[in-house]
Amino acid sequence: VLAQFTPSGRLHFLDCVMLPGGGMHQMVTTKLMPLLASPRYVRCKKWYDGGDPALESREQSNSDYSGARIIEDLLKTVYHPGVSDWQTRKNALKFIFTQSPGGVPMVQVSPTITEGEPFNRVDAAFAGGYSYKVNAMGEVLKDVPDKKQPSSHVGDAVTHVLGRVLFRPQEKPTPRSKDREKQRAKGYGVS
Repeated sequence: VLAQFTPSGRLHFLDCVMLPGGGMHQMVTTKLMPLLASPRYVRCKKWYDGGDPALESREQSNSDYSGARIIEDLLKTVYHPGVSDWQTRKNALKFIFTQSPGGVPMVQVSPTITEGEPFNRVDAAFAGGYSYKVNAMGEVLKDVPDKKQPSSHVGDAVTHVLGRVLFRPQEKPTPRSKDREKQRAKGYGVS
């Protein structure tokens, strides 16, 4: 999900790419990098790359890599893990949808469909695709979004980052593997 905070305090959701059934490497190389090379983004020099904290978990097939590491290596950036706490993420959503700086809604979703996507994925998520599971009576069954919804990935991507950016919770950052080795080496001492 590509979004921009404007100086006037609005949040513009510009584009969104997904690769159902594909891996992080394939999605970044086949969908995201071509989009970032388009005239719309070629002049953008500063990005904040973040998302689900689970992307820092190592892949089972290659323990040297994780989703976050793939993002960092391919995009030459630093990955910022988002917030995992649902209450913080839910409050971030509530915040962006209840603010109206200058009398205009804070959230603006681009009306265009991202090239190569079948529909506007952000629009679909915010129009009810990112929602709670309910029973036949309309009662909420669980206080977390329904993960079986196709839009759950889009909603999760947005809330993980917004929780971190808007509320800056004080969670301990997960040290990188080299940092862990240095910490472990400090723990060995001879007296």
